[in-house]
Amino acid sequence: MKGKASAPASKADVAAVKADLAAVKTELKGDIYRLATAMGTLESKMMQSMEAMQTRSDAKHDRTLQAIDSFLGKLETYDCKSATTPVTLDRHAKQLKEHASRLDKLEASA
Repeated sequence: MKGKASAPASKADVAAVKADLAAVKTELKGDIYRLATAMGTLESKMMQSMEAMQTRSDAKHDRTLQAIDSFLGKLETYDCKSATTPVTLDRHAKQLKEHASRLDKLEASA
């Protein structure tokens, strides 16, 4: 069909177009199947990569939490010691004063 003066399509022309369309349809089905297969493979690889990244992330997260827990334990120990040390020092100072007064009394009586 080149222009206004062209002849109408014959049955052979229509059959040739149908055959061409059938070939294109078959080719497209093959392309779609290959794309679907490739997408499935890609999705599987992506899931594996995501799982591996999550595992590495969890391991780093666990190490971080362990470090924080360790630090908090040391901080609690320090806090406890800093709260009890002045009391202990005061008690020891009182005992030393008592010892000093006893020594003074002993020296005075001797």
